[in-house]
Amino acid sequence: MLLKYRIALIIFLLQSLIMAVIFWNTTRLLQENHEIQFGVNTRVVLQLFSKLTTQADFYEEYSELQGYAEELSQNPYIEEILVVDNRGLVQVSNNFLLIGTKRLSINPHADPLWRKQAIHSKATLWIHFSDETFQKYTDQAWKETLWIAIIGLLIIALVGLLIGNWLIQRLAHLNTSAKLFAQGHYKSRSPLSGKDEITSLSQSFNHMAKITEKNINALRSSNEELEHFAYIASHDLQTPLRSIRLFSDMLEEDLGDQLNDSEKDYLHRIQQAAQRMSQLLQALLDYSRIQHTETVLKEVNLNQQMENIKHDLTATILETQATLEIDELPTVKTDEYKSHQLFLNLLSNALKYHRENHPPHIQISTTVQTHQYLITVSDNGIGFDMTYKNKIFKPFKRLHDQKHYTGTGIGLATCQRIIEALGWNISVTSTPNKGSQFTVVIPYQPEDTVEDETSTR
Repeated sequence: MLLKYRIALIIFLLQSLIMAVIFWNTTRLLQENHEIQFGVNTRVVLQLFSKLTTQADFYEEYSELQGYAEELSQNPYIEEILVVDNRGLVQVSNNFLLIGTKRLSINPHADPLWRKQAIHSKATLWIHFSDETFQKYTDQAWKETLWIAIIGLLIIALVGLLIGNWLIQRLAHLNTSAKLFAQGHYKSRSPLSGKDEITSLSQSFNHMAKITEKNINALRSSNEELEHFAYIASHDLQTPLRSIRLFSDMLEEDLGDQLNDSEKDYLHRIQQAAQRMSQLLQALLDYSRIQHTETVLKEVNLNQQMENIKHDLTATILETQATLEIDELPTVKTDEYKSHQLFLNLLSNALKYHRENHPPHIQISTTVQTHQYLITVSDNGIGFDMTYKNKIFKPFKRLHDQKHYTGTGIGLATCQRIIEALGWNISVTSTPNKGSQFTVVIPYQPEDTVEDETSTR
């Protein structure tokens, strides 16, 4: 249930309890009022009629009282009027059929709506008040109170809903600002103002966002400077390295026959170190170039791109006697250079980290899901413990000895950076001595298509 409805419900329940108390109290007061009114009418009628009856009895003229009894019987509160003499004969009644008849004894305890008034010692006045009329007025009081309560509850519920909606709108503004900030819009701020607790929370968020933006900008600037330094350093260090390799080659060519075994070993180590340093610097350049190169999107046929990668890796494929099985791949909108580097690194790793006496067997498959392609690169290589699945995407983090598996330790870190630049995703599963599976998730629009047919290459 949405928060605004929960707030409205809580207010409604609390106010319902209050209205129930008011409803009960109002009904009680209305009923008491009608009872008081009934009692007052009873006393007035009894006193008035008794006075007239006393006069009539004094003069022994009941004819005047008969007319008054008939008129008084029109009162909705009065149902029957009787004047009974000491012989039990009805002298006056609003019902002509009862005049002159003998009236049986009346028990006011059995019917409390009967009221009597003694008239000297010769007659008694009896008046029966209407129970139906009294009940009608009581029911009317209940209905009026019930309608008042219903209308009050509806008004309270509406007010509660409006208050809840107002609170939710304010929280929604704060939530929107927080979401925008989380998505990288670091200048996003909450526009709320006022003196309530939500405004205080909004101000705290704005203060936090301001400090966080400042720290992010400082960190971004520091990272950019560091990457720029790495790029420049990697580029500039290539020149002295080329000189070292050039002069070492010249020494080997000119003095090769004059060097002893120890000197040849030293020279060979210099050449290997220079070559490894050159590879490492080139890897650093490639890693930095991903960040500094603008992403240019265009339609790229991954089938053709994979053919180009196979051509680049021909020597390694022949050397390792590898077999590749490649499904029909889709055409996607991406940066051609970056996607080429991504799949080149994945295939290079699959070829490099193979088990001894087990030629690499690499499968590249395509799975189409809702609005995304899954390109999976599977191999039968040495694999690794999944405990290190996050470590392998960090720069210079290696799981294996350089003697057995050469490399710079930057290949998968470059893949991770390319994935981030393209807005894709990558995951890995692996089992030691059985192989690894790298899955690249590529989002696509509904109009993009992939061929249903698959081929093995």
